[in-house]
Amino acid sequence: MIDTNSPTAASDDGDSIDDSRHLRAVIFTLHKAHAELAGPEAAHALVREVMTKGDARRYAAQVLPLLRAERNRRRGERKHQHPKR
Repeated sequence: MIDTNSPTAASDDGDSIDDSRHLRAVIFTLHKAHAELAGPEAAHALVREVMTKGDARRYAAQVLPLLRAERNRRRGERKHQHPKR
C-alpha cells in the first residue's frame, strides 16, 4: 500500500514510477479495481496522469476511498444474504 504519511513522501514525490516495479503493480491493481467499479474510461482518465511517485500517492488517495466504500457495501450485502445459524 502507498503510505501518504511517510516522512519521505515529499522528498521522492518527483521520482518516476518506472523505477519501482512494486509501485507499478500497486497502481495496476488499483486501476483494475477502479475500472470494474467506475468503468474503464473513468479509470483510465485518472491513471494516465500517474507519472511520478507523488502522482501515485494522489491517485491512491483518490481511488482507495471509493474501493473501500464498495467493499464495505458488498460486505453488508453478504451479511444480509447469509443469516447466522
